[in-house]
Amino acid sequence: MNEEEEEEEEEEEEEEEEEEEEEEERRRRRRRRRRRRRRRRRRRRRRRRRRREEEEGGN
Repeated sequence: MNEEEEEEEEEEEEEEEEEEEEEEERRRRRRRRRRRRRRRRRRRRRRRRRRREEEEGGN
C-alpha cells in the first residue's frame, strides 16, 4: 500500500468515527427531551392535586 492509499483509509476511518459520534449525540439529545417532557407532566399533575385539595378544604 502506498502513502496516498493509507491517507485515504485514515480519512475514511475518521469520517466514520465522526458520524458515529454525531449519531450518539443525537440519541443523547432525544433522551434529554424525553426526560424533560416527563418532568413537566409530573409537575402539572401535582399542581392539579394541590388545587383540588385547596378547593375541597375551602368549602
